[in-house]
Amino acid sequence: MSPQLMECEAQALELPPTDRATLAEHLIASLDELSDEQNEQMWLAEADRRYREYKSGNISSRSAEDVLRDVRAAINRVDPDEIIIQATMHLHRRPDYWHGR
Repeated sequence: MSPQLMECEAQALELPPTDRATLAEHLIASLDELSDEQNEQMWLAEADRRYREYKSGNISSRSAEDVLRDVRAAINRVDPDEIIIQATMHLHRRPDYWHGR
């Protein structure tokens, strides 16, 4: 993260919650304004980054079979005390949107 971005983040975190929520809405909406070409280039760069991380041994992997089995189990499980959040790829969001969240 650049020093400028770190400073911006620190300032944003000092805002009241309602102002942070408004800022977040505006930032998210601004991502929808990217062209298809910009989105494609960002996804290609993210895919390349993830592949390099995997090949260097910095991140682990799971088989698609294991992932799908776990997702199906989570979807089929009903627990009134648990909230399940299902994440899917959004082609009009920056690839690093959820990074670090």
